Amino acid sequence: MSAFAHYDVKILENQRQKIDTEITTRNQLLDEIKPKPYTHDMYLLSSVNSYELSTESTLQSLEDFLIFLNKYNDKSNDELKAKLVDSLSQICNLQLLEMVAVKENFENEKIKNRIGVQTDNIRDSCHMLGGVVVKDGKLVKVY
Repeated sequence: MSAFAHYDVKILENQRQKIDTEITTRNQLLDEIKPKPYTHDMYLLSSVNSYELSTESTLQSLEDFLIFLNKYNDKSNDELKAKLVDSLSQICNLQLLEMVAVKENFENEKIKNRIGVQTDNIRDSCHMLGGVVVKDGKLVKVY
């Protein structure tokens, strides 16, 4: 049986929902503070949006792969699984690095704080893509 054969994909769904919830919270903040279009912060937000979507896509890719393995109980794809997890983790970590760098350039502190929350969500996503979650301050293997 594959290492993924009984993996619960709910954790990935929940993480995508956490990212979406933070996007909604940030959008509500933007509605409240009404920043002017074409400002420095709005330009940076377009980059953050792409990092978020890319991370959600990597989570979805892993979820789809795990569902496939669960459905077919495929034992022969350990090498493919490892390559996929490695590739998705690398994509996520690159997005995380970019997001951390961009976060520091925001001028509006309220927006910067919301991006900080999302940066933590993206970091957690990268851990999940690597097969671990943070519990009680420690990394715990989930698959």
